[in-house]
Amino acid sequence: MSLFNTRKYQEDIKRVIDQGYDLMLVKKSFSGSDNFGEILSEDVKIIKTFPVYHSPFPRAILNRIGWLDKETILFTLSRLGSELKDLIRYSQCRFRDLTYDITTIREYGTCGDDFLYYIIGGKR
Repeated sequence: MSLFNTRKYQEDIKRVIDQGYDLMLVKKSFSGSDNFGEILSEDVKIIKTFPVYHSPFPRAILNRIGWLDKETILFTLSRLGSELKDLIRYSQCRFRDLTYDITTIREYGTCGDDFLYYIIGGKR
């Protein structure tokens, strides 16, 4: 498969995902201390996700992604506009006023030598 076709598929996926839901990725960071102890701040990044699957997952999804038995939610992100090395810095995500611990971030959907999107597994 040519690089041009892979890029076109990634752009098509991004168009669909960009119509989806907002997902807030949260990275806790230490920013000093005061008289009461440590002060933590949060670095956040808001990205689009679609589709979102909740536990119990459909059988078709479970058959393709073996590690989902430990997760409570699965997010799909566009590969374009995000780098895996940046995503793995986030430890939590917020979706519809609920906070999830991020347990797994993987590339998914092979297309030639490249991947089409990322999947993030989270646990409450």
